[in-house]
Amino acid sequence: MAHDAEPSPVFPSAIRHAYDLLLAGVSPDSIAGTWNAAGLPAGPDGVPAPTGLRGLWTADRVRKILADPDHAGRAVDELGWRRATDLLSVPRRRTGEPDRALLTAIATCGRCGRPVRSAVVSPGQTAYQCRGDGERVHLARSTGPVDARVRLEVLDRLDRPGAPPLLTNREAPDLHALGAHSAGLRTRLGQIEDGAVDGAVAAEAAPRLDAELATVEHQMADHAIRDVPGSMTGADPLSDAWDRLAVSRQRGVLLALAEAIELRPASPGRRPGDADVLGKTVLITWRS
Repeated sequence: MAHDAEPSPVFPSAIRHAYDLLLAGVSPDSIAGTWNAAGLPAGPDGVPAPTGLRGLWTADRVRKILADPDHAGRAVDELGWRRATDLLSVPRRRTGEPDRALLTAIATCGRCGRPVRSAVVSPGQTAYQCRGDGERVHLARSTGPVDARVRLEVLDRLDRPGAPPLLTNREAPDLHALGAHSAGLRTRLGQIEDGAVDGAVAAEAAPRLDAELATVEHQMADHAIRDVPGSMTGADPLSDAWDRLAVSRQRGVLLALAEAIELRPASPGRRPGDADVLGKTVLITWRS
């Protein structure tokens, strides 16, 4: 994108959400996968477009979007944009690993309530962290034992009566219907921009169409995250179905089942991986 050009009006909420994900530790590759799964079109030069081929998003194209200074102060505040570009400048081999952590940007710190992030602490080892207020670290927990505990809790919850209805959101809009709706809204906005609509009518309609488009785009971007595979609603055994899922799909199950997940530090002198410690420090509030 040219730095003096207006930012693309297409999918502004998806771009804002992408900054949130990036700042929470999610990689551009995972963001690209989310956009592809949500069916967001990409233009031939790899930028959001009113129309275009779907499934073309790559990590490099997401990086190009999020590094564009035109989004500073619009899609994200200036500080957030600078933090995002700092993350994008880190070599990929150092940023891909945390995406494998199940609770990145889903769990919150038990001391301050901020979303936890994941970081590589040694070769092959990741940890959930909250850096707190700058003076002391609130939380640092190895991801392996925590994720294993969450797995057991999820499987136990899925075995209880009422779990399958929680996973089947019958009120969720259909992705294809959302795509058709967004295309229609973009067409109408394009007509307004081209001057094909009377000025007075355009002045009244444009803000309403912009707001409606933002809502639809948010639903499209959110659809892929919360989409729960059918295998989890009737598979036997459930443990095999869970283990076959990619981490991104496991997150979808968690978002459907859990109202909140809170991580607390282990007490001094206790082994963080012990079952009783995990039971007291990995706290899940289930949806009723």
